[in-house]
Amino acid sequence: MDSGDSPRGGTKHFWNKFFDAHAPIYMTNNFTRGTLWEVDFLVEELDLRPGARILDVGCGTGRHSIELARRGYRVTNVDLSGGMLRQAMASAASLDQRPDWVRANATRFSLRPVHDAAICICEGSLGLLATAKIRSNTIQRFSRTSTAR
Repeated sequence: MDSGDSPRGGTKHFWNKFFDAHAPIYMTNNFTRGTLWEVDFLVEELDLRPGARILDVGCGTGRHSIELARRGYRVTNVDLSGGMLRQAMASAASLDQRPDWVRANATRFSLRPVHDAAICICEGSLGLLATAKIRSNTIQRFSRTSTAR
């Protein structure tokens, strides 16, 4: 988020700085232990076909997208935090099929509609957006990147 998107409109890059600093220890959080089950759920619930293209918004350290890539899915990831993306890229370095990484503000980015599904699993990414209108507009932006209708 830039200063215009921060919860109080004055703390420049507050969340970006927070997540950059948290990136090295993110995977020590207890909630990260459920990654395999969460990806199993996504594959089943979204009826993902082998090789499907997935957009992961607010990907953080890439824990879901890396597991999806291990399973043969083509994943594009978007996150604002350079620290989180660096951790993700390092974790994905040994994969045969590496995800694509995009550093961008989810409220402003745009991609062509080439994805079969879009996910936003981060425990706080949508909730960190300042207003319901910004959250709604961002979700609409995600849906425009998907070919699934």
